[in-house]
Amino acid sequence: MSSFATSNDPAVRLAELDAAVTDAWIDYREALRNLEGAPYVEAEAEAWDHLQTELEQLDAERRALVG
Repeated sequence: MSSFATSNDPAVRLAELDAAVTDAWIDYREALRNLEGAPYVEAEAEAWDHLQTELEQLDAERRALVG
């Protein structure tokens, strides 16, 4: 997950979480850029697991903010 200062304002924090979701997907895509065949298959599984962990953490924070 990208590291940046977080806001105490829930509306601002929700916008930051949206940006973090976008960043997580970009990181996933970049991890696979220019890979083919077996290297792609191996990298994709690891990148997907990492993406899912990040998205779950972001979603948990979002749920905590909105109740």
